[in-house]
Amino acid sequence: MIHMHLYHSWRIASLPLPEDMILVQRILLLKDIPLFSGMSPDSLALLAEVAEESTVGRGSKIFEKGSKGESLYVLVEGSVRIHDEDKTIATLENGDFFGELSILDQEARSASATAESDSFFLRIDQDSFRKILRSNADLAENLLSSLAQRIRLQSSRIVE
Repeated sequence: MIHMHLYHSWRIASLPLPEDMILVQRILLLKDIPLFSGMSPDSLALLAEVAEESTVGRGSKIFEKGSKGESLYVLVEGSVRIHDEDKTIATLENGDFFGELSILDQEARSASATAESDSFFLRIDQDSFRKILRSNADLAENLLSSLAQRIRLQSSRIVE
């Protein structure tokens, strides 16, 4: 379960959402995401420090297929559709991540990402992610496992 109780408590109390999540909130959020779950507290803190917050409204393009990929995104709240024109590849929810392929191979984005609802996410740039990836075997292993799961899921959809 993702630790978002502090984030949600601000919204429930109708208080304005603070401009920035505090570092501890980012660490708690990231550690509950399977991709980052095996990371040491120090590595999580480094990742949380480089993560930039971003919000987009419903229907907003986060990135387009063919654009240069320089960031990985972690969806904190909302829904994002990954698609190739009108064909939906995946619909992502809270705690999911996307944009990982382009930051690994420096190729153009293989699909577009569009917010299906107002969305709040953390963006981790390529240089920071790769630096942390090089020093964290658990992150590399989790990333490979996540990519393998996504490939298997897409393969099973092709067979159907």
